[in-house]
Amino acid sequence: TYARIGEPEDAALRQVYLRGLGELLLAEGKPENAARQFELMLAAATGVDAEYQRLWAHEGLGRSQLARGDVARAGSSYAAAVSSADSIRARFRSEEFKAALFGDVQQVFERALALSMASGEFETAFAVSEKSRARALLDLIRERVGVPAQLAARSDASAFDAQRARAALREGEAIVAYHTVADRLFAWVVRSSGISGFEIPIARKELAARITAFRDSIIARRGDTAELGASLHALLVAPLKLLASERLVIVPHGPLHYLAFQALREGDAWMIERHPIAIAPSTTIALGELQGQVAGTGPVVAFGNPTTEAKYALPGSQREVERIGTIFPDSKVFVREAASRTQFRTSASAGRVLHVAAHAEVDEVDPLFSRILLAREGSDPGFVEAREIFGLKLAGVSLVTLSACESGLGSTEKGDELLGFNRSFLSAGAASLVSSLWPVDDDSTEFLMTTMYAQLARGVDLHRAMQTAQIQAMRRARFEHPFFWAPFIAMGDWRLSLAQ
Repeated sequence: TYARIGEPEDAALRQVYLRGLGELLLAEGKPENAARQFELMLAAATGVDAEYQRLWAHEGLGRSQLARGDVARAGSSYAAAVSSADSIRARFRSEEFKAALFGDVQQVFERALALSMASGEFETAFAVSEKSRARALLDLIRERVGVPAQLAARSDASAFDAQRARAALREGEAIVAYHTVADRLFAWVVRSSGISGFEIPIARKELAARITAFRDSIIARRGDTAELGASLHALLVAPLKLLASERLVIVPHGPLHYLAFQALREGDAWMIERHPIAIAPSTTIALGELQGQVAGTGPVVAFGNPTTEAKYALPGSQREVERIGTIFPDSKVFVREAASRTQFRTSASAGRVLHVAAHAEVDEVDPLFSRILLAREGSDPGFVEAREIFGLKLAGVSLVTLSACESGLGSTEKGDELLGFNRSFLSAGAASLVSSLWPVDDDSTEFLMTTMYAQLARGVDLHRAMQTAQIQAMRRARFEHPFFWAPFIAMGDWRLSLAQ
């Protein structure tokens, strides 16, 4: 059929023709001939779509070179394909096209990453992983929810490479980043002193199943939680040879977004007893928060136990926010009828801390429609959706705490980043965020939160404050199971201090 068609004169159609011919030759087991077609495609790339054509020309060359056993040149071709993909993502305005494109180019990122890891180029592989996720979510939602230009620029910064990450870290801090591909898991440990890379032999589907089993055990408060946590620790953490008491910033990927690392079992202790732990959507976002934030000023603004249906009453959350109000005398506390959607939109950006103790509902179909339930006002529905958060101006807010059920959940899109409240609050400008991974208990949450805020009020940073709160909770007989003490994660500026 290709022989009958002949090479088109139209430049755009010629690109399609050359790419298709290269694919056919690869399928016929003729990689040298295929490479020539992709080289012609690369040389002929012109016009507004030139970078897009170069992306697939480099990718085709990479596959042709791999088929010929030339791994070194294939690595260079895939690196060039990643560079092209990274430069064109933000140019497309159609959400559907953008999502489809990014789904397609994940194979490019994954192949480039695997080739770099196989050759021991850990810094290159780490940089590829960061590029694959640092702007993925923004690309998907910019058109859909109308992210303001200033927030888009804040989230659209160039991806951090390993050298920039090392320069931003202090002694005793480490970034632990993961990246799942179909048949294995890659991991990196980045410290100020250097970077190490690891390959863990577990398929993405098997990893997801094991994490689901662990989560189910925690939520059901079963007796096998410690055993399952020890098994996952042996798989995911033990090979990394972390240093004692090292502060960890964990960058998950794929199903790892749903894993409570703090509840993994390390010998005779839970992982949180050995390490302060924070989570980040990407290294770029985590370190960008450290470099781009100014400490917030003003009161603590807290919402608790909003008046909704009787079945949603949360007396513990009301006590929680009232106690936080006593810990921070400069505070504004809204409970019951006062904890309304109108008040939230008016006051959310008014202080350095925004605390919300209420029910949250995750929309599994479209997580940007996940909502926090607040007090009803007349015909007002009384809830705020994740997509609305992007329109808030939270650049002066140092910490947002969502003391609510499953407030940290959402869904992962291709490109990996988690859609939902976490990303919407960080994109709106908040420096740090505390959210939950499963339905929380009213009493244990009250204890956890008041303990964490008492630590923050004394000048302890967020990393240590969360660790202390979880350890103190687990040592109370009523709360010793991880279900009670491990639901919350800290995200963003882990060095945050609220000391005056």
